Amino acid sequence: MRPLHRALAPLLTSALLVLGTDLAQAASAPTAPRLRISAMPASITAGQASKVCVRTLPNERVNLYAYTLPNRTYRLVRTGAAANTLPCWQVRPGADTRLYAAPAAGPASRNSSSVVIDVIPAAAGGTYVAPVRTAVRQLAVAAEDNIGYDRDRYFGDWIDADGDCQNTRHEVLIAESQVPPTLSARRCTVTAGAWRSFYDGRLYTSPSQVDVDHLVPLAEAWGSGARSWTQARRVAFANDLGVAYALNAMPGALNSAKAARGPESWMPPVNRCRYVEIWTAVKHRWRLRVDPAERAALVGFADACPDNVLRVPRV
Repeated sequence: MRPLHRALAPLLTSALLVLGTDLAQAASAPTAPRLRISAMPASITAGQASKVCVRTLPNERVNLYAYTLPNRTYRLVRTGAAANTLPCWQVRPGADTRLYAAPAAGPASRNSSSVVIDVIPAAAGGTYVAPVRTAVRQLAVAAEDNIGYDRDRYFGDWIDADGDCQNTRHEVLIAESQVPPTLSARRCTVTAGAWRSFYDGRLYTSPSQVDVDHLVPLAEAWGSGARSWTQARRVAFANDLGVAYALNAMPGALNSAKAARGPESWMPPVNRCRYVEIWTAVKHRWRLRVDPAERAALVGFADACPDNVLRVPRV
């Protein structure tokens, strides 16, 4: 990973092709389902795309690298294969990503007329915008009903949505590592990295030390509306890479302490205001309800926190 960092460093300090405005237009225009880019690097602004598809001229073999901000980490997305034969790459929004394509046998290049990237906008579900104190009060209130909950049956295990052999857990570990993560020989699993959990502010350097936590637990989601969803929607919730905050690396001990409890009975040791904002955002994103005790707790915390504006892409 580090040789790649040095090889691409000059590109980062040179003038980059920034396509934020065009991408935003493509993402908001239903008549323009995708934006085609034929220059490197391609810049994808947070939240503007759900996946990218890379194609090349016939028989050309390329490597595709992603450089993610603000973590400033590189990831080899596709390697040494004809890109037009590979599945698309699912983007994890929440951080700007710059894509670099290079011939499999050559250095990265800022311009390659033979490489085309199709940026497919995130599915349009509207955006909820409100200050957090308003947002917690606008959540629908209903008694929580957890009858019939079965995690394995209704939500399943982590999936590999983009077919790159890295399931959702490892996608999150890669995205949240504060150093270039070390991957297994087949590049399917993370074997080392550095994760600073916002739940306790501590740094963890072994994947075995951290769980990937559903900030709104699956049992909580089931009792707050997910029991009436389709199976596909429940699986999508359990593997939500569409925003950077729905899934988080956290120490296993805290995850066990939290279990399926809501903010009325469990809060992290630090960053509680952020936790309340994200809990509220996930509830609005998936149109989940809150029970009366949960709402009272959220209102109490929110009123004691900065009244930041939430901008939540809905699904």
